[in-house]
Amino acid sequence: MTHILEKTQTDVYLDFIGENPCIKIAQRMFERCKPYFVRPVRPKDRQTCCCKYHVEFKTVFKSCMEFRKKLLIENEPNECYSTPVYDSISDVVNATLCEKVDGSHDLQCLKRNCSDCGVKILNFLPCELDVSDTAEFVKWEKFENVSVNVKGNKTIKKLMLVKKKKVKLVNCFHISEN
Repeated sequence: MTHILEKTQTDVYLDFIGENPCIKIAQRMFERCKPYFVRPVRPKDRQTCCCKYHVEFKTVFKSCMEFRKKLLIENEPNECYSTPVYDSISDVVNATLCEKVDGSHDLQCLKRNCSDCGVKILNFLPCELDVSDTAEFVKWEKFENVSVNVKGNKTIKKLMLVKKKKVKLVNCFHISEN
């Protein structure tokens, strides 16, 4: 059975060095120690979308997880034990779906028609659910058409990522519901 790395070999090496600072090994030697059945990802192994909606969602997700990390540092540990910081969008999606049956999720869960799963099963810190005017906002980026000056005193509209700060953390996860 072949295993495909979901990270680059450099990322795996850096994670290993971070977790094992007492072990001194060069990156090339580390890569040579990789088992024969583990191989790096190839372009055909990944299907990625670079449309503005997916790129925007990735920036919102990343900002929300950074915000959550900051809140977890500020709050007491006993309050945070059931509030994970997700590494990827896939992780949070899987956390909001019922368990896989025969290697895949049920179609009703994927279509969000299941009453047992959804964003409602995620755990939030109390300050993440705060919708008052004094609550802290998440800073993120959104695609917008922006007027840009070009040669000859012309102005054109250009699609650009613009910094925002109006989304609260609980709304980050409800975006995936729509």
